[in-house]
Amino acid sequence: MSISKFYTDITEKNFKFLTISSCFLADLAAALYIYLLVNDKSYFEKYIDTVQEAMRQSNPDFKMAVDPNFLNQLWGVVLMTTLSMIMIFMVIHAIVYFFYFKDKKFAKSYVTFYTWTVAILYTFTGVKNITNPPGFITISGLFSLYIALGFNQKKKAE
Repeated sequence: MSISKFYTDITEKNFKFLTISSCFLADLAAALYIYLLVNDKSYFEKYIDTVQEAMRQSNPDFKMAVDPNFLNQLWGVVLMTTLSMIMIFMVIHAIVYFFYFKDKKFAKSYVTFYTWTVAILYTFTGVKNITNPPGFITISGLFSLYIALGFNQKKKAE
């Protein structure tokens, strides 16, 4: 079945469900990808070491002794902030999807832009990291590309 035939045969309501499902999948993929990146404590420790080394190079007399408990608490703050931002992101997108379903123009514009952005960025990010566990983001990017092409087909049909 060709993409143009599929999108001319699908009802507007089913297309909206497909689009919202695709966008929600992309949101979950992004949330998981970000969480996996931030949840790596060795990456956090490497970053702290880099900051300390940069401070030592700019001021050779600088002797930074950071309490390990402070670093553990700081890492906890980073994790909680990341989780809070992910939740805010998901809630805002749920609101946008609701308005998209209710045929609001701003929401349709946002969802169209979002699917194209996800299609391009997630696919390239996933291909770049295909051997790493976050390579799953490619699937979400390719599915979003299919939806983005559907927006083009729907626009041509109008």
